[in-house]
Amino acid sequence: RDHSHSGHDTYINLKTGKPFVPSDIYHGAIIRIQGQAPFVVTEMDNNSLNFCEEHPQQFPYSSMERIVRKVVDRIVTAQVDLRRDFKQHDPTGCGYVQTKEIFMQVLAESNVSSVLKPPELKTLYRRFAEMTDDVEPPVDQRRICYQDFCDMAAYIHAVEYEGDEGEGNSAKDRFVLFLRTLRNSVMNDVNVMEQADAPTKEAMQACFASGAKWLSKNQDNSAEEYDEEREKYEAMMAPIVSRLMMDVYGREFGSFGAIHHATGVHHKYMRELCLTKVAWRATFRMLDTENAGVISMAEVAKSFAEWGVELSQAGRQIIESDYGGKGGGGVDYHRFCDNIYLCDFADQSLAHPGLFPSSPRS
Repeated sequence: RDHSHSGHDTYINLKTGKPFVPSDIYHGAIIRIQGQAPFVVTEMDNNSLNFCEEHPQQFPYSSMERIVRKVVDRIVTAQVDLRRDFKQHDPTGCGYVQTKEIFMQVLAESNVSSVLKPPELKTLYRRFAEMTDDVEPPVDQRRICYQDFCDMAAYIHAVEYEGDEGEGNSAKDRFVLFLRTLRNSVMNDVNVMEQADAPTKEAMQACFASGAKWLSKNQDNSAEEYDEEREKYEAMMAPIVSRLMMDVYGREFGSFGAIHHATGVHHKYMRELCLTKVAWRATFRMLDTENAGVISMAEVAKSFAEWGVELSQAGRQIIESDYGGKGGGGVDYHRFCDNIYLCDFADQSLAHPGLFPSSPRS
């Protein structure tokens, strides 16, 4: 306890040696105060959780953007087809898994949950729990919409891993992405860090710290300089990280800097729709009043117009020929959206052998 000049007591967090701040309090946090026995925050009511989620800058474990970025880094480097893994637990194809436990099981089996802390997992399933007009059942007893979760992950991947220079994918951004991937997919993975010996941990920490320091001091360098520096750190870390990933998960680490540019008319059009920032599946789902999984081509066209997105003749032809809608038939909007929001990274080594060298299939 610190008796400050303001006349109020200030409690010191023994973990940080500084006064407590809001981000020190979260579900699962161990609170240590001088002169008192440690205690654990075992539960938070909905009002508290909602407050944290509404103020993600103060409560990083409640930041959905931060959490999904960690997931994206993980599924890319671990080469996971996240949507396929969820669909195996959705026999009716409704887009939901029936319980929180199944949702957590899939994340564990896909080696995703190992990079997330318990409060982050809680934030994740709360965000994608089925919306209802009633307070019952409680959030943690509702179905989880894995389709919306996969769509969000695919959108972030498209922006950060596939984006053009004008979409934030500069040489500097690629260096930042490399450092973040190293941290999120390796250094924050409890399974990998348990396997690493002390010198290896020190080497990874030193690499991350050195790279972050270089970036902070070099804000306006040329693209060549950023790429050269990133490649130097990649060369240092790739052998270490690949060995650890092989020991723990039976496969090598995917390329840190994998950038998968769209190829082909169909893929490019799907990517353009992904980058519009429109929640296409949620938009179409609202029109599907019978939960049939199909809507008319006229409803698709109306949705485009309402969002201010041009539906070109070429785009219309792709939708009608590949997803239905021709001659007044219904458009299979779930299959359409699955291709807008690609979430399959399991076969990147086959599609892009230069980007994912020597990645064994399990």
